[in-house]
Amino acid sequence: MLNTLFFYASKIIWALLSPATLIYLLLMLGIALVYFRKIDLAKILLGTAAVLLTLVAILPLGLWLASPLENRFPANPQLPDNIHGIILLGGAIDPLNPLSGTSQNLVTQRIAISLSLNWQKIIPMLN
Repeated sequence: MLNTLFFYASKIIWALLSPATLIYLLLMLGIALVYFRKIDLAKILLGTAAVLLTLVAILPLGLWLASPLENRFPANPQLPDNIHGIILLGGAIDPLNPLSGTSQNLVTQRIAISLSLNWQKIIPMLN
């Protein structure tokens, strides 16, 4: 129950505090201020929203934010000669819903490849 509540609360909070929503709120507040004849403050808010939208559209901000995470570990590290096993992370089956079954996506492909390696006696699976 608490996990579900946290999940929905996090989605709602992120929807309200995401950068795109904040820029949109700046824009709407600026338009509302024009309607109420607060032109000076409206110019500041609309100008800020325009600059932020331009920066988001032109600059690769997502790439800049993701590159430290992607470069944290080497892409193709040298593997040792003797691998004792692999750990397969789950995700294909919802343990709280026994009727969920497996999803047909990359998770299924990952499970199939790891089972294939186990059946070929290349790498044993750890339980």
